[in-house]
Amino acid sequence: MANRERRDGMDQRKLRKYEHSLVISGVGIIIFGAWNIIKAVLFFVMTPADQLAATMTAEQKESFGFTGFSNTNIALIMFVGILIGLLVSLAVRYYIGRAAIQEGRRIRRRSRLYIILAILLSMSLAYSIVRGAYIKLTGVQDATLGVFEHTSVSVFVDITSLLCLIEMILSAIMVRRLRKEAE
Repeated sequence: MANRERRDGMDQRKLRKYEHSLVISGVGIIIFGAWNIIKAVLFFVMTPADQLAATMTAEQKESFGFTGFSNTNIALIMFVGILIGLLVSLAVRYYIGRAAIQEGRRIRRRSRLYIILAILLSMSLAYSIVRGAYIKLTGVQDATLGVFEHTSVSVFVDITSLLCLIEMILSAIMVRRLRKEAE
């Protein structure tokens, strides 16, 4: 009987630890989503508009051949496309982070969708980190880099974001397992 009480106490401590980790990781994921927006804004602010338009137009013409649009229109279309992509990324990260926080605080038990999205996001982020490292190490230039070019700071932030996602996924799995055992 004493052993069972001790084990239940240990399980409750583990559960609180993983719930706390789930909340902290959820907040981190939301903050790293905001970092992507900040990184893009800084890129667009620091890059001269004429150089940005010329680069985007050259990439567009190289990818799709001659187009009937002017350089300014092509740059504007690509800017809007990048902005929409960043906002979708922020929305996904916000959903994942919010769901993790709610489950960690026992506000609402969420479906597995946020865990699946977190796994997909972590795989995408891992690919981006490996690709960025490969490009840096080999010096290969890629026409699609643009806003997503990896600087040293960006790589470290992306690695930290990936670790935060992994921590959140593992915490969510452990919380669900410990809650199931307690029932």
